[in-house]
Amino acid sequence: MEYSYRTAIAETLREYAQLRRRTSSVHTIAICDTATDNYLLVNLGWTDDERIHNIVIHLRIIDRQIHIEWNGTDTLIEDLIDRGIPKSDFISAIARERTKPNPYMSQHDRPLTEA
Repeated sequence: MEYSYRTAIAETLREYAQLRRRTSSVHTIAICDTATDNYLLVNLGWTDDERIHNIVIHLRIIDRQIHIEWNGTDTLIEDLIDRGIPKSDFISAIARERTKPNPYMSQHDRPLTEA
């Protein structure tokens, strides 16, 4: 199961990296570390005099579930579900310790199942 999760996540992040706008000084890269099961989409570079280094997506596979550490998109979860990952296998690491939803989170960072 984890192999297919790894593949689905890596393929999705690579597609997102290709779709995101690239300028001459800011790039979006997919980082897929299968040794630690960390998967990130990151913006890197410069705009004028400002350094850009932000995480768009961070997922981890832990105990055969996908922990959403950060999701700055509105489509990631649906895209992964379309690739065959059951909705019940997503865990929101961000909202897990919150009693109220954070209004700044993507709707997909909120818990999908009861903790």
